[in-house]
Amino acid sequence: MGRSDILGAIDIGTNGVRLKISRARRGELKSMFGHREAVRLGEGLYDGLTAGAVTEQALSRLVDVLAGYAQICEEMDARVRVVATSALREATNRLEVIDSVRSATGLSIEVIGAEEEARLTCLGIFSKRSVDDSAICIDLGGGSTEVICAHRGAPKRIFGLRLGSRRLAEACKSPTVATLRQHAAFFAAGLPPHLGRGQIGIGASGTIRALLKFAGSGDMVSIERLGQLIDELDALGPAKRSEMFESRAAVILPASVILHVLMSRLELSSIRSTKRGLRDGLLIDMNRQSEKTAIIASSSSRQ
Repeated sequence: MGRSDILGAIDIGTNGVRLKISRARRGELKSMFGHREAVRLGEGLYDGLTAGAVTEQALSRLVDVLAGYAQICEEMDARVRVVATSALREATNRLEVIDSVRSATGLSIEVIGAEEEARLTCLGIFSKRSVDDSAICIDLGGGSTEVICAHRGAPKRIFGLRLGSRRLAEACKSPTVATLRQHAAFFAAGLPPHLGRGQIGIGASGTIRALLKFAGSGDMVSIERLGQLIDELDALGPAKRSEMFESRAAVILPASVILHVLMSRLELSSIRSTKRGLRDGLLIDMNRQSEKTAIIASSSSRQ
């Protein structure tokens, strides 16, 4: 079961799997451990833009990583929650994957929908920001992208797009910037235009952070600079991108195009990256549920 004050969150994405463990104390969460592994669960998953089955190789990588994470959580006596997003939402063999992971590691995977993913992501992002903040958040994943209009730390409007960096990379077998942009624009057309006119958006994605690091512009990049980055990434070629971006090499160019297309459609002037996201929201949500349970138990004992 794990200690009630040590919480572990595991986020299974299309590209990476992340673990974060924190200790709850006096209503605050203090980080104890964090790790990300590039499992590439979505590798080979997409035929065109439609999801098929998680491959045996990807499942094997997932089981190996989760077995290690389960051991870490056990050693730290953490109470853990495991969630999966786009890749397992759409995979035709998701039940087989869930059963295989449970049998091999003892971990139970909860496949969450786009709305719950957006709620938890906002909870994570805005926990360290003013509750009065309103912003457009772009959660750019490997299999899907959520555009979230948030106010006071909660999603007010959610636009879930079946468009992600891994999905787009595999849909365009020999991708050029033009074909990547054409595919991305098709899905972005469903977004209301001018929604973020002149605003600075928030990017919740490790790939977005990698882009900004490449840009050398700190934690924020303008739409104009992002357009230049696409040309620079394209000019590098696959071999150089592999050397520079390692596990993100296959998705960095598609991600940059997706982000630029979305920012253009929404008319965002710039985007600021954040390290906080879904797993932070998971930990906050777990802590709040623990506090509610403790209050109810305390109230019952006094009656």
